[in-house]
Amino acid sequence: MIEGVIWFVAGCLAARAALSALKLDKAVAVLACGGIPFHELSHVVACLALGIRVTSVTLLRVDGRGSPSGAVEHRGTADPYASFLVTVAPAVGALFWCWLLAWGAAAVCDAGHDVAWAWLFLYLAAATGTRSAPSAADWRVAGGEIARRPGRFLAGLGGSAAAGLACWACGFPLAEWWHLLLLVIAVAVPGVVLSKLHGRWRGDR
Repeated sequence: MIEGVIWFVAGCLAARAALSALKLDKAVAVLACGGIPFHELSHVVACLALGIRVTSVTLLRVDGRGSPSGAVEHRGTADPYASFLVTVAPAVGALFWCWLLAWGAAAVCDAGHDVAWAWLFLYLAAATGTRSAPSAADWRVAGGEIARRPGRFLAGLGGSAAAGLACWACGFPLAEWWHLLLLVIAVAVPGVVLSKLHGRWRGDR
């Protein structure tokens, strides 16, 4: 099931890229609008999990041109790997949301409810998928932290890569949503720990 959600999100990202290339910005805005709150909530969850204080949250706003967006502001962190994890959190969050929304659509159909509810769930799943990629602003924030402490970031990335390889070698299952949650924890924690240890070794403050 999780593999199907991963392919679904990848397909949504490809669809958004194609629509953007064709200058169909309004279609992108309509698709992305429903996923923007999920995108921002993923940032919030990552900040809370990593002990980063969130100062303000805007789940959805529309500018004068009708373009939807959102924002999460938080205090800076001395850990570039933690900043990177906050940046990529929407892509991981989208997998959870798409799985839950797809499950909701199937449950509605199985229970014999109005099919319009199933279409609503599927729209929200597609919207979440199209919004799953980290934004340019996300990468600017993370990039600045990484550029200041590249060694610490590489230590964290190496720890997560080693943990990911170990999970793959052990045949880590990906059949249920909580398997993905456990995989994220198993891969992220060694990276965060190594990044912090590298920072202490280097005397970062």
